[in-house]
Amino acid sequence: MSSNLLYNYIRALQIEGRYPEHAGAWYATAMRLHFGWGFAGPDECPPIAVPEPGHPLPPPPIIDNSLLKRNRIGCYQRVRKGADFTRAIHFGATLAGVEIDAQWHSPVEGTIQLPVSDVIESHGVAIVDTDPLTHAIRFHNDWGEEWGEGGFAWMMEDYYDQMAIESYSYMYVGQFAAQSRLSRVGENEFIWDGKGFNSELLQVLEIYDPAADERMGWAILVYRNDGVDIEDLYVRPEFRRQGIGTQLVTMIRTMLGKKGRKPVRLWVPFVDCLAENPTNAPALKAIVKKLGLMFQPVGVRWAAYLATSEKGSEDPIEPVHVPARLRAEMPTVQPGMVATSEDALWSRFPKVGTEAWDRMNRRRASLIRKKLEGMLQWSAELQEYKVLQEQSLRAVNQLFPFSPVENT
Repeated sequence: MSSNLLYNYIRALQIEGRYPEHAGAWYATAMRLHFGWGFAGPDECPPIAVPEPGHPLPPPPIIDNSLLKRNRIGCYQRVRKGADFTRAIHFGATLAGVEIDAQWHSPVEGTIQLPVSDVIESHGVAIVDTDPLTHAIRFHNDWGEEWGEGGFAWMMEDYYDQMAIESYSYMYVGQFAAQSRLSRVGENEFIWDGKGFNSELLQVLEIYDPAADERMGWAILVYRNDGVDIEDLYVRPEFRRQGIGTQLVTMIRTMLGKKGRKPVRLWVPFVDCLAENPTNAPALKAIVKKLGLMFQPVGVRWAAYLATSEKGSEDPIEPVHVPARLRAEMPTVQPGMVATSEDALWSRFPKVGTEAWDRMNRRRASLIRKKLEGMLQWSAELQEYKVLQEQSLRAVNQLFPFSPVENT
């Protein structure tokens, strides 16, 4: 793990109250960190020594807040199902959290198929492409270049839909500002009107201190044909008990009143549920009550609680399953792999003529186009391009071996 990613992971653990343990963190916390505080890029973070397994994580280095704020994101939105990734990756950077099984140790033909074993851990990956023809999702894994195809692999949409935990697509401030309208509606109240990745209205409501350049609290609303989804509602810990949550509720109710009587749904991430954050329960119940909502059975994998404008419970209804936090590393997966797949023949590259081979070549073609256009700049993607080119050539040479012509 690079130093800047380790720094951001440690900061997420601090926000969740789990530092210095390597206890895993939620993508919801990462989005809140990126939006509210900002995050460290490769150029802002000094080297951090990765601790030995079982040892506590080191303290994060001190980085100038102005540098972190420069990297804040402008909005974020949940990705709910595998088919949404095609649009989400054109909206912004996209991260997917899933429960993983034994096949993740060495994906057959570079592809994560339907689940083949019990869940081993939870893990997060970066989505880089999709193949709508075969309903597959291309992702980058941080287990090193030796894994998969230069650190990349495919995941079938069906696998994602069965094993999803939480996934988000996000835009940086400049990107979101360029396609949005900003309104100041109070002394410290601001509203961004933009578009989500399905072209629906996406609103970011902020309680913001311009003098200090501090985002103190925010809510993200997505207006769909069948109702309004409150994607997130959050107040930073250092600004709580100052009425900011009530301010946000008032802003939300005002905006909903302007849009007419549409059903309202508040989706609560796992990081805020009773099992993960017991002290949060009273504040969550109070916010839901002020919004005029009631709790319902959640009915999805990617959220812990659901509150709607329909009659329901005043208390949160606990989810059937609370997944593990995202933290899986390669050594953790190996025992499950060995136990369930000892006699399996694993191959990391597709066989010529198969559907997987065709899918790989479509991805290779897109990388070649990007290279010709000078757009292939991300180091991991350059490595993927190199690996796919080398392995494609090797596969063709094996299929059509070159025989030198003998002199007669």
